[in-house]
Amino acid sequence: DVTLDGMGHTITGDSSPGEPAILVDGATNVTVGNLTVEGWNGTGGVGIEYDGAEDGVIENVTASENERGLRIGGASSNVTVDTSEVTNSTNAALQIAPSGVPAEQFEVRDSLFNGTKSGSTVALLADSNTSLANNTIANASNHGVFVDDVDGADLTNNTIANASDHGVFVDDVDGANLANNTIENN
Repeated sequence: DVTLDGMGHTITGDSSPGEPAILVDGATNVTVGNLTVEGWNGTGGVGIEYDGAEDGVIENVTASENERGLRIGGASSNVTVDTSEVTNSTNAALQIAPSGVPAEQFEVRDSLFNGTKSGSTVALLADSNTSLANNTIANASNHGVFVDDVDGADLTNNTIANASDHGVFVDDVDGANLANNTIENN
Protein backbone atom coordinates (compact mmCIF):
# COMPACT_ATOMS: atom_id res chain seq x y z
CA ASP A 1 0.00 0.00 0.00
CA VAL A 2 1.25 3.46 -0.95
CA THR A 3 -0.23 6.85 -0.04
CA LEU A 4 1.01 10.05 -1.66
CA ASP A 5 -0.31 12.82 0.59
CA GLY A 6 0.58 16.13 -1.06
CA MET A 7 -0.20 18.01 2.19
CA GLY A 8 -1.70 20.84 0.15
CA HIS A 9 1.34 21.36 -2.10
CA THR A 10 1.23 22.11 -5.86
CA ILE A 11 3.06 20.31 -8.67
CA THR A 12 3.42 22.69 -11.62
CA GLY A 13 4.17 21.55 -15.16
CA ASP A 14 6.11 23.30 -17.88
CA SER A 15 3.93 22.36 -20.90
CA SER A 16 6.29 19.55 -21.96
CA PRO A 17 4.52 17.09 -24.27
CA GLY A 18 3.41 13.67 -23.09
CA GLU A 19 4.22 13.94 -19.42
CA PRO A 20 1.93 13.28 -16.46
CA ALA A 21 2.55 15.09 -13.19
CA ILE A 22 1.89 11.83 -11.34
CA LEU A 23 1.88 8.39 -12.99
CA VAL A 24 0.72 5.28 -11.14
CA ASP A 25 1.79 2.48 -13.49
CA GLY A 26 0.91 -1.16 -12.81
CA ALA A 27 0.66 -0.68 -9.04
CA THR A 28 -1.91 -1.86 -6.50
CA ASN A 29 -3.49 0.06 -3.58
CA VAL A 30 -2.10 3.52 -4.38
CA THR A 31 -3.87 6.59 -2.99
CA VAL A 32 -3.03 10.07 -4.28
CA GLY A 33 -4.54 13.00 -2.42
CA ASN A 34 -4.44 16.45 -0.90
CA LEU A 35 -2.53 18.14 -3.70
CA THR A 36 -2.83 20.35 -6.78
CA VAL A 37 -1.46 19.52 -10.22
CA GLU A 38 -1.45 22.33 -12.76
CA GLY A 39 0.09 23.31 -16.07
CA TRP A 40 0.61 19.81 -17.54
CA ASN A 41 -0.91 21.04 -20.78
CA GLY A 42 1.58 19.95 -23.44
CA THR A 43 0.26 17.44 -25.98
CA GLY A 44 -0.56 14.27 -24.05
CA GLY A 45 0.02 15.93 -20.68
CA VAL A 46 -2.01 14.65 -17.73
CA GLY A 47 -2.38 15.86 -14.17
CA ILE A 48 -2.72 12.37 -12.65
CA GLU A 49 -2.69 9.12 -14.62
CA TYR A 50 -3.41 5.60 -13.40
CA ASP A 51 -2.28 3.06 -16.03
CA GLY A 52 -2.76 -0.63 -15.28
CA ALA A 53 -3.40 0.22 -11.63
CA GLU A 54 -5.69 -1.72 -9.31
CA ASP A 55 -7.57 -0.67 -6.18
CA GLY A 56 -6.49 2.97 -6.40
CA VAL A 57 -7.94 6.15 -4.98
CA ILE A 58 -7.64 9.76 -6.14
CA GLU A 59 -9.08 12.05 -3.46
CA ASN A 60 -9.07 15.72 -2.54
CA VAL A 61 -7.10 16.59 -5.66
CA THR A 62 -7.27 19.84 -7.62
CA ALA A 63 -6.17 19.60 -11.27
CA SER A 64 -6.14 22.79 -13.32
CA GLU A 65 -4.89 23.87 -16.76
CA ASN A 66 -3.82 20.37 -17.84
CA GLU A 67 -4.30 18.66 -21.24
CA ARG A 68 -6.29 16.02 -19.35
CA GLY A 69 -6.92 16.48 -15.66
CA LEU A 70 -7.28 12.85 -14.63
CA ARG A 71 -6.79 9.79 -16.85
CA ILE A 72 -7.41 6.16 -15.98
CA GLY A 73 -6.16 3.78 -18.66
CA GLY A 74 -4.51 0.47 -19.39
CA ALA A 75 -5.99 -2.51 -17.57
CA SER A 76 -6.86 -0.46 -14.49
CA SER A 77 -9.60 -1.69 -12.19
CA ASN A 78 -11.32 -0.66 -8.97
CA VAL A 79 -10.20 2.97 -9.09
CA THR A 80 -12.15 5.64 -7.19
CA VAL A 81 -12.11 9.41 -7.74
CA ASP A 82 -13.55 11.22 -4.72
CA THR A 83 -14.06 14.86 -3.72
CA SER A 84 -11.77 16.27 -6.37
CA GLU A 85 -11.90 19.37 -8.59
CA VAL A 86 -10.72 19.40 -12.21
CA THR A 87 -10.93 22.69 -14.10
CA ASN A 88 -9.89 24.28 -17.39
CA SER A 89 -8.56 21.18 -19.13
CA THR A 90 -7.48 21.43 -22.74
CA ASN A 91 -9.13 18.10 -23.51
CA ALA A 92 -11.05 15.83 -21.11
CA ALA A 93 -11.19 16.77 -17.44
CA LEU A 94 -11.65 13.05 -16.68
CA GLN A 95 -10.93 10.28 -19.17
CA ILE A 96 -11.41 6.60 -18.41
CA ALA A 97 -9.97 4.93 -21.49
CA PRO A 98 -8.29 1.55 -21.32
CA SER A 99 -5.98 0.79 -24.22
CA GLY A 100 -6.93 -2.55 -25.75
CA VAL A 101 -7.35 -4.31 -22.40
CA PRO A 102 -10.62 -4.61 -20.45
CA ALA A 103 -10.85 -2.28 -17.50
CA GLU A 104 -13.58 -2.29 -14.92
CA GLN A 105 -15.06 -1.02 -11.69
CA PHE A 106 -14.64 2.73 -11.54
CA GLU A 107 -16.39 5.05 -9.13
CA VAL A 108 -16.38 8.82 -9.51
CA ARG A 109 -18.21 10.73 -6.79
CA ASP A 110 -18.69 14.10 -5.15
CA SER A 111 -16.37 15.90 -7.58
CA LEU A 112 -16.37 18.93 -9.89
CA PHE A 113 -15.32 18.71 -13.55
CA ASN A 114 -15.52 22.17 -15.05
CA GLY A 115 -14.39 23.46 -18.42
CA THR A 116 -12.68 21.98 -21.45
CA LYS A 117 -11.24 23.86 -24.40
CA SER A 118 -11.89 20.92 -26.75
CA GLY A 119 -13.55 17.55 -26.25
CA SER A 120 -15.94 16.27 -23.62
CA THR A 121 -15.58 17.11 -19.96
CA VAL A 122 -15.94 13.47 -18.87
CA ALA A 123 -15.16 10.66 -21.34
CA LEU A 124 -15.91 7.02 -20.50
CA LEU A 125 -14.48 4.84 -23.27
CA ALA A 126 -14.40 1.03 -23.52
CA ASP A 127 -14.70 0.30 -19.83
CA SER A 128 -17.22 -1.55 -17.69
CA ASN A 129 -19.12 -0.97 -14.48
CA THR A 130 -18.49 2.74 -14.10
CA SER A 131 -20.44 4.84 -11.63
CA LEU A 132 -20.67 8.65 -11.75
CA ALA A 133 -22.57 9.93 -8.72
CA ASN A 134 -23.13 13.33 -7.11
CA ASN A 135 -20.78 15.22 -9.43
CA THR A 136 -21.02 18.60 -11.13
CA ILE A 137 -19.95 18.45 -14.78
CA ALA A 138 -20.03 21.79 -16.57
CA ASN A 139 -18.83 24.01 -19.41
CA ALA A 140 -17.69 21.46 -21.99
CA SER A 141 -16.68 22.55 -25.45
CA ASN A 142 -18.32 19.32 -26.67
CA HIS A 143 -20.40 16.81 -24.62
CA GLY A 144 -20.67 17.07 -20.86
CA VAL A 145 -20.36 13.28 -20.53
CA PHE A 146 -19.39 11.07 -23.48
CA VAL A 147 -20.03 7.34 -22.95
CA ASP A 148 -18.87 4.99 -25.73
CA ASP A 149 -18.31 1.22 -25.94
CA VAL A 150 -19.10 0.68 -22.26
CA ASP A 151 -20.72 -2.22 -20.39
CA GLY A 152 -22.56 -0.95 -17.35
CA ALA A 153 -22.60 2.81 -16.84
CA ASP A 154 -24.47 4.27 -13.89
CA LEU A 155 -24.94 8.06 -13.88
CA THR A 156 -26.95 9.21 -10.86
CA ASN A 157 -27.53 12.49 -9.03
CA ASN A 158 -25.17 14.52 -11.21
CA THR A 159 -25.60 18.07 -12.45
CA ILE A 160 -24.51 18.35 -16.08
CA ALA A 161 -24.71 21.86 -17.49
CA ASN A 162 -23.55 24.24 -20.19
CA ALA A 163 -22.05 21.79 -22.69
CA SER A 164 -21.86 23.20 -26.19
CA ASP A 165 -23.21 19.89 -27.52
CA HIS A 166 -25.13 17.17 -25.64
CA GLY A 167 -25.24 17.05 -21.87
CA VAL A 168 -24.85 13.27 -22.07
CA PHE A 169 -23.98 11.40 -25.29
CA VAL A 170 -24.30 7.60 -25.12
CA ASP A 171 -23.14 5.31 -27.95
CA ASP A 172 -22.67 1.52 -28.09
CA VAL A 173 -23.46 0.96 -24.42
CA ASP A 174 -24.87 -2.15 -22.78
CA GLY A 175 -26.62 -1.55 -19.48
CA ALA A 176 -26.73 2.21 -18.94
CA ASN A 177 -28.64 3.69 -16.02
CA LEU A 178 -29.24 7.44 -15.98
CA ALA A 179 -31.31 8.50 -12.96
CA ASN A 180 -31.97 11.67 -10.97
CA ASN A 181 -29.56 13.82 -12.97
CA THR A 182 -30.08 17.51 -13.65
CA ILE A 183 -29.16 18.21 -17.27
CA GLU A 184 -29.55 21.83 -18.33
CA ASN A 185 -28.42 24.52 -20.81
CA ASN A 186 -26.76 22.09 -23.23
